[in-house]
Amino acid sequence: MSDHDPELDPDHSDAPEAAAENQFDPAAYDGVEGVVVREHSASSREIVAVLPRNRLDEFVDGEARKLARKIQLPGFRKGKAPVARVKSLHRPELEERGLEAIVQDSFREVVERDELQPVGPMVLQDVQLEDEATVRFAGRFDVLPRIELTGLDEIKVESKVVKVTDAEIEEELERLQSDRAELIDSDDDEVSPASWVEIRLERFAPAAKSGEGDEPLSDWEGTVEVGAEQNLPGLDSALLGMGPGEMRWFDSETKAPAEEGEEPLAFRYRVMVKGLKDRKLPPLDDEFARTLAERFESLDQLRQEVRDHAVKQKRSQAEAELDRELIEQLLQRNPCEMPGSLVEKEAEARLRRAVQGMRMQGMDPAQARVDWQAEFERARQVSAGALAADYLLDLVARDRNIEVTDDMLKDELERIADEAGQTSRQVRAELEKSKRMSGLKDSLLRRRTLEELRAGAEVTVE
Repeated sequence: MSDHDPELDPDHSDAPEAAAENQFDPAAYDGVEGVVVREHSASSREIVAVLPRNRLDEFVDGEARKLARKIQLPGFRKGKAPVARVKSLHRPELEERGLEAIVQDSFREVVERDELQPVGPMVLQDVQLEDEATVRFAGRFDVLPRIELTGLDEIKVESKVVKVTDAEIEEELERLQSDRAELIDSDDDEVSPASWVEIRLERFAPAAKSGEGDEPLSDWEGTVEVGAEQNLPGLDSALLGMGPGEMRWFDSETKAPAEEGEEPLAFRYRVMVKGLKDRKLPPLDDEFARTLAERFESLDQLRQEVRDHAVKQKRSQAEAELDRELIEQLLQRNPCEMPGSLVEKEAEARLRRAVQGMRMQGMDPAQARVDWQAEFERARQVSAGALAADYLLDLVARDRNIEVTDDMLKDELERIADEAGQTSRQVRAELEKSKRMSGLKDSLLRRRTLEELRAGAEVTVE
């Protein structure tokens, strides 16, 4: 990897193996005349070339003539230097350029001749002037694998029936009601299970004494629900039975797992109850519906929108599951080894996004308790599957002549604009400015291709 912290380099341990794999065996030239392409793997090729020296000589002669017309040598007017003299003086650099030209020309020729789809440039393994009559070179390059699509009409998938129950609708309404509950002063005089408590919480070093004189490392004020899953370990038991104005000490360990051989981090805490609260739920009626949005005139109207949204969400989830099954079967019927360079690049990008996310949350990735080598291996596996799926879907789109038309793009822009509260012109301008329009087209093509596969698959309803 490159352009990231050395501590996060998951690939450095593979360097000796990679170097050994790329060692060139001179025996590869045996019996070769001209340019030979060998299949190193389904997604990589090896070029081995043994060419007559005259190709290089012709290049050197031509370049020497061009150079003679541009330079001035002592004793000669500019542009009148003898070609033989120029060639003698500049032969090393002209031969170097000639070798590079021969390599690149040969690479282009075999790509066109064999109808290959190279991924990135060829990596030279060897290049030499073997003798006075021969030029030799060898190199490797990644290619997209050749796939003859099979089994597209044999795909069988199960589709789930989308059902939304009345209980689910009421549960969502209760969640909306709970989110808008009001905390009011309670008449209770002590904390009990499920109480809402306004507290002040101070954190101290583990050696702090239960008394005065110690300075807290940090403090926090807020309202907590006793028994809530996110509460600090030990807080609930400390609060039970406390009343307003009371203070209590307790010990707690951090939830983060400890490194092997290390003790978990422990702190002392002091909690003070500032007050007890009751939650007052608003009534589920027409007025409650109107407080959520002006478009709701009644609770029944809100209930119907909640149902419609739940149906849409479940239908989207069912389609996503169906698409995953379609892709899995497509991969099973058409095994696809993607080029290693592409997989590595995508895995690195995934890992960089993870690192960036950690930094945005204020975490130092170099200090995080993360096995980056294992994370990179996981990213590599995920990337290999995702790239293979995208490539096969692209092949299906070509095979079925699936395209994204201007009308499809227009409809999608209008859909996005409607959800964002913008005009389609604004959305288009933003996508073009951020260079994301091609990504939107790719997403649309993928969706259309999956729809085509879904339409041709044998779908049974679960």
